[in-house]
Amino acid sequence: MSNSSARRRFKRLSPDDAGSVAELDRANPSPWNSRQVSCELASPTSLGLAIWDEPGGLAAFIIIRRVLDEAEILKIAVAERSRRQGVGCNLLTRAIADLHRQGIKKIFLEVRASNQAAISLYQKCKFSPIGRRYNYYNDPVEDAICMAADLTNTQTTRPE
Repeated sequence: MSNSSARRRFKRLSPDDAGSVAELDRANPSPWNSRQVSCELASPTSLGLAIWDEPGGLAAFIIIRRVLDEAEILKIAVAERSRRQGVGCNLLTRAIADLHRQGIKKIFLEVRASNQAAISLYQKCKFSPIGRRYNYYNDPVEDAICMAADLTNTQTTRPE
């Protein structure tokens, strides 16, 4: 079975998924370890969603923290084997829809300035740049582009 024809399913993440999430995140700059993932997912203010493919395992995950009517995307990652197949867009769209149903009005995130693939994905999902954090990231040192999506407009929940 090719990766593009794999059966995929959404799942809400729990602390029990921390090992799989940390394993996938290890390929990214500034990865979290399984203890960090578990602690975040155990928080009542966190939302973790994933796409699992069969038989490949974890294809993508997103971890979000909610505070009142705002949310911040803390982590999002797509497995190399699942990239350029719409997996990241599907996951982000699902997360935005869930947050909108929960009464979230605005979502924030930071992204490496050099990560054009992620910036394009966020813009497709109605995120707009709102600022820059200089030297925000380490390994390598790099600026962050701050972005936000306004969910008060229901069209925000669907990419173009």
